[in-house]
Amino acid sequence: MAMKVLEENTERSMKCNIFWNGEYGFEVKQGSGASEVKQLVDINRKTCTCRAWMLKGIPCAHAVAALHFKNLEPMNYISHWYSNATYMKTYSYFLQPVLGMNMWPESQNPTVIPPHVKKMPGRPKKQLS
Repeated sequence: MAMKVLEENTERSMKCNIFWNGEYGFEVKQGSGASEVKQLVDINRKTCTCRAWMLKGIPCAHAVAALHFKNLEPMNYISHWYSNATYMKTYSYFLQPVLGMNMWPESQNPTVIPPHVKKMPGRPKKQLS
């Protein structure tokens, strides 16, 4: 899934214009005229102002364009959560079955009672059906 998203972002990155802004900072412009959108990318912090890179953990089209400008491989900037090793570690444990509710021990605590319904002053509102 991560590779598919990265491929789509790589295709979209071809339409971006890169402007260098510091050693690892870039201004990426996408579109032209009134529909032009500017995004700021920081490779060291793995951030982009579109926030897609931070939310998904996969470099967005703007970040891919910046990484290609620096001759870096975007695949190395995918979050470790998408790695095969992390997946295998996550599912390496077995879940133990849980007894059904009828097998749970009875609680010695008092039963929770809902609060009393207090009638509010004023005319009741119409009920829409």
